[in-house]
Amino acid sequence: MGCAFEQPQEAVASKAAPPLQDAASKAAAPLQAANSTPTDAAASEATAKDAPPPTPPPSRAAVKRLQRTVVAVREQTVEGAPMEVSAHEMASPVAIFVPHVFPDAQGVKKLRVVVTVQKAAIDIMDINATTEAERCRLYGVFARFAAGLAERLPSGAFFDHGDMDGTPARTSMGGSSFNEVEVAHSALGYRLVTIGGVSIIDHPRLGRSIYLGSVVTSATADEVRAALSSC
Repeated sequence: MGCAFEQPQEAVASKAAPPLQDAASKAAAPLQAANSTPTDAAASEATAKDAPPPTPPPSRAAVKRLQRTVVAVREQTVEGAPMEVSAHEMASPVAIFVPHVFPDAQGVKKLRVVVTVQKAAIDIMDINATTEAERCRLYGVFARFAAGLAERLPSGAFFDHGDMDGTPARTSMGGSSFNEVEVAHSALGYRLVTIGGVSIIDHPRLGRSIYLGSVVTSATADEVRAALSSC
């Protein structure tokens, strides 16, 4: 006859029933599977499709423009009307032609440009007496803004801007005209459009009926920032 012996209670209990945690997990598994319906999967997929695409990285040109920025684009009130103002290190391709417009800037190694944009009160895309009067008005606002800026910059710094014809307003006359469109495009990257064989800026907010005015100076970046902050 074999020897009869009594098993420990812990061993009997383990054979009699699985641990409570394992039993609960096994019981919950079918419920979780049942709750994960095809509708939920479709909703998650639709949400992923509706999510906006990731923002593409900036272009190399945009990065360079940002690096050249002295004062970011801002809107300030000049003579009761809004004017967009920003300041930049002048891009090399533009700076090469500056002495042809402003001979007194010859030999200046570092130039900065303050770009302004005004929204015209009327459509100035056509050329007639009414639109010319509006251009004259806008130029007057810009010229007075430039005069105030000049007073806030060191007197020994080169400072000038083009008049309505693109010729120097303050310093010696050069053999070329100042190209406001090219300056604004290189500094701000605004889109160019061609109308009647002429390139113009298509401003993302103000449209095409705008007046561009830019100041060229040899004042340092800190001096330009300080002057604009007090304008």
